[in-house]
Amino acid sequence: MIKKVILLGMAVFMTGSIAMAQHGGPRGNKRGMAKDLTPAQLATLQTKKMTLALDLTAEQQSEVLRINTEDIEARQAEHEELKQMRLENDQSTNRAEAQFARQKARLDSKIARQEKLKEVLNAQQYAQWKKMNRHLERNRRQPPQ
Repeated sequence: MIKKVILLGMAVFMTGSIAMAQHGGPRGNKRGMAKDLTPAQLATLQTKKMTLALDLTAEQQSEVLRINTEDIEARQAEHEELKQMRLENDQSTNRAEAQFARQKARLDSKIARQEKLKEVLNAQQYAQWKKMNRHLERNRRQPPQ
């Protein structure tokens, strides 16, 4: 009888573990949640996080919100364009050249965003933002464990 209870418990545990692994753990898939939000909502959340971390003034918040909204809209447009290219299976251009162009445009966009934020934030806030940004970039590059 005890063996049956233990085996049943193990089976329930294994089933639960498999289900959790398929859904990305107990917190679910973070990226899936972001797909349901509009660019304005995403920009607002990002701005609020920056406000908490950098202690932004009301004027800075409105400027940062504008910058974040522009950035998110541009990234979503780029994502849609890439998705459309994949659907069309466009092989007419060299894949390496297209990848280079996308990467160059993405980096140019990051540089422009950084310059805009540098104008809005004071020196201390900008230094803190750079530190936070480096931390986020480092975490993005690491494979999930």
